[in-house]
Amino acid sequence: HLSASTNALVFAGRLHLAERDGEIVACGGWTTDHGEVGLRTEAAPGDDRLAVIRSLYTAPACARQGIGRAMLHHLEGQAMRAGKSRFE
Repeated sequence: HLSASTNALVFAGRLHLAERDGEIVACGGWTTDHGEVGLRTEAAPGDDRLAVIRSLYTAPACARQGIGRAMLHHLEGQAMRAGKSRFE
């Protein structure tokens, strides 16, 4: 079962997965504004520069290998390509 926030990212088309040797080792996603897809953030409504990183997870067996950091950079890059310049 996926959490409600992860399901929302799937439906928004913004859930990203990292694989190694056919196994999912990390995931994460981002939303574009306050309240998008029913998720909450502390950001001011209407901040069109904001991307909120959500559901960032690394498999415990893969911790401390740079995979989570790589996923975060990937998500930030995807959001920047969509015109976002602030991150939460």
